[in-house]
Amino acid sequence: MNTGHMEFAEIEQQLLAGRQAEQDWSRWYRQAEQLLGGNLDGDGEENGYSIDEAHDFFCTKKSPLEYITLVRARPNFELRAD
Repeated sequence: MNTGHMEFAEIEQQLLAGRQAEQDWSRWYRQAEQLLGGNLDGDGEENGYSIDEAHDFFCTKKSPLEYITLVRARPNFELRAD
């Protein structure tokens, strides 16, 4: 068996998996913004949400609804004006 072809196949699979993960994150992000009613680029300390925290929720397989429900329940939640 040609190891060059196997290495190429592994690299190709990793690229496809990376592209799928990027698409999944993009879809999750758009859904969260729709639920929030604004831009997800907030400052967690200032207004109760942030892209970094949202990404952490995405990585732990939490839904956009779970994240936004938590965000909206925070005492410091304030939708940031764009």
